[in-house]
Amino acid sequence: MTSFHRRLLAVLGTCTALLLAVLAQCARLQLLQGGHYTERAQLRRRRVEFLGPERGRILDRHGIPLASTVHSLVATLDPYALDPAWRLACEATDVPAASALDRMAVLDLAAAAAPELPISVPVAKTVRTAVAVRLASRFPGLIEPPAPGAGPTVSLCLRLDAWRCRHLPWRRLAALLAVDPEDVARRVDAHRARSETIREPDRRRAARREPLTLAEGLDLATAAHLLEEGSDLPGLEVGALPRRVLPGGSLAVHLLGHMGRMGPDRRGALVAQGGLLDLRGDIRESADLLPVRGGASFEREPVGRSGLEAAFEDLLRGAVGMRLLEQDRHGQVREVVEELPPVHGRDLRLALDAGIQAVAEAALDRAVAVHALDPTRSGGAVVLLDARTGECLVLASAPRHEPDRLRTDFAALRDDPADPLVHRAVRGAYPPGSVMKVLVAAAALGEGVVDPSETVSCGGRFGRAPRGFGCHGHGDVALEGALAVSCNTYFYEMGHRLGVERLARWARAFGLGATSGLPLAGQEAAGLVPDPDWKRRRLGEPWYAGDTWNMAIGQGHLLATPLQVARLAAALATGCVPRPTLVRGEDPEGRSLEIPAALLEPVRRGMRRVVEAPGGTAAGVEALRELPMPIAAKTGTAQAGPRGSHAWFAGYAPADVPRVAFAVVVEHVGDEGTGALAAAPVAAEVLRAWSASQGTRP
Repeated sequence: MTSFHRRLLAVLGTCTALLLAVLAQCARLQLLQGGHYTERAQLRRRRVEFLGPERGRILDRHGIPLASTVHSLVATLDPYALDPAWRLACEATDVPAASALDRMAVLDLAAAAAPELPISVPVAKTVRTAVAVRLASRFPGLIEPPAPGAGPTVSLCLRLDAWRCRHLPWRRLAALLAVDPEDVARRVDAHRARSETIREPDRRRAARREPLTLAEGLDLATAAHLLEEGSDLPGLEVGALPRRVLPGGSLAVHLLGHMGRMGPDRRGALVAQGGLLDLRGDIRESADLLPVRGGASFEREPVGRSGLEAAFEDLLRGAVGMRLLEQDRHGQVREVVEELPPVHGRDLRLALDAGIQAVAEAALDRAVAVHALDPTRSGGAVVLLDARTGECLVLASAPRHEPDRLRTDFAALRDDPADPLVHRAVRGAYPPGSVMKVLVAAAALGEGVVDPSETVSCGGRFGRAPRGFGCHGHGDVALEGALAVSCNTYFYEMGHRLGVERLARWARAFGLGATSGLPLAGQEAAGLVPDPDWKRRRLGEPWYAGDTWNMAIGQGHLLATPLQVARLAAALATGCVPRPTLVRGEDPEGRSLEIPAALLEPVRRGMRRVVEAPGGTAAGVEALRELPMPIAAKTGTAQAGPRGSHAWFAGYAPADVPRVAFAVVVEHVGDEGTGALAAAPVAAEVLRAWSASQGTRP
């Protein structure tokens, strides 16, 4: 074989090897990885649009809407669809894209020049000529084509005259919406900055589909004008957006809660439960849902963040639907490939009475304004329970806040010294003051340490104490009279006889020191029932006899919420500690007290004497005398340091056939603001409203 033939065979062998390598690569791309690249191609021409379900309403016991969803017209902008040429040019050349503010400054300079002047500016110093040719052919008139005979690299330039023509609708849009164009530009930059923090490619594509809301609450005329004016502006859409509203404004705002962006934990839980997306049929395995599996798009779906909106999220929310859209290379939708409708949420009917709640809030606001030493740093609460079922008819707190301020002025609300974000009815923990005496009386009778007719001598100071522990000198008083005049000396003696262990046990039996079980995760305070172990662990101090005596009159370290005090009143009225419920129609649950009903009668009579007997601490309250039914109650004035005392009034009504139990507290009142003066009139207004709602008129 000649050398020529050997060289020919070598060339043929090399060519054959190269051909086989090319065929192998083609086979790998077509057969083994064809599906992968097909999916990637599908992702570039299809996108998923989520269809939010109609959120269920929150209604009061009579069907009055407290929280509902309305649809408002909104204008949204896809910032990435706004400037595809600029973005693609920067991506192709690995040059960071200029901010929207920078582009706007350049456009302002261009606008000052003659409109017919073909101004162009570089967006990349050097780029391969082939790239520049490709971009210029894809965006004719917008990207400056390379000059004939250009070298291997050129400067990529953008024609500002064409760019300005495309950009002017944005400025017209800003003018029409009465917003600052620079503000829109800043929001565009912020939106893109958030999107770029998501590193996974599929999640980034999904995140970039989140539109930027330019304006909400548009009227029909403005929406129609925007559609007409913005027809040449890519990425502008006008549509209906569901918005959660509270028709009553701040009415029961703490209880209802608020909506907000979904956090990662909540998003993961909803996806796992199937409550966020309901996928059915062949679409489940489609590559078009890769962004869905990434989960980034779900973060903008609003969910309940507090109150009932959060507690009953699964009931109210429903399930998200989706629409698979086919779009062209300019991002315009051409076809709806498949649509899965959303599953709407269910309504939630509460035990709350909106009318009585409104009366309670107004009366509470007036009491705080009149009696608090500093109304700007004080508040209060009102609780009204069905004494038999535990249904919460009223859970009022003051001060409150307008719902929209959480979104627009959260920092000011958070730093407000009056704490308008705190739901005081369930989260405010206060010394109960003399209201505690009804519990001590029941405990003393239950333990057999006193007879109802036994008297204790009150000479103005508790004789067992070397100093302090004073009273008003009521003379010889028995249990009923001691409750009527709120004699400290009598209850110091009862606390001494019971001892701290039995006193703490009875306090817990009446529901103090623990949450009630309301479905308000993290929002209900447990209060505090102190004992020697607690004081030793927390304060490193021993328990003294004086601690027990203070606890017996509702002072010291003892803390209770208004809801707990209302449960205490209901337990004295019925002999059963009810479990509070927020939803109407729930089966009532309760726990019977370990005390014969007959032993509670002296306590009940003493509570009636508070209001009816001469010398009773609330006998002089005219508003109580004008009520259409008798009530049993107890006043309280709990010391709270230099900012004043807390005024309490708690009890049940009607006194002969108990139907409701109540508790009112007004914070930081002055010397003139006792429980009878500051809190009792509030209770009277609430009870009058409840009576009217039952068909009983004064």
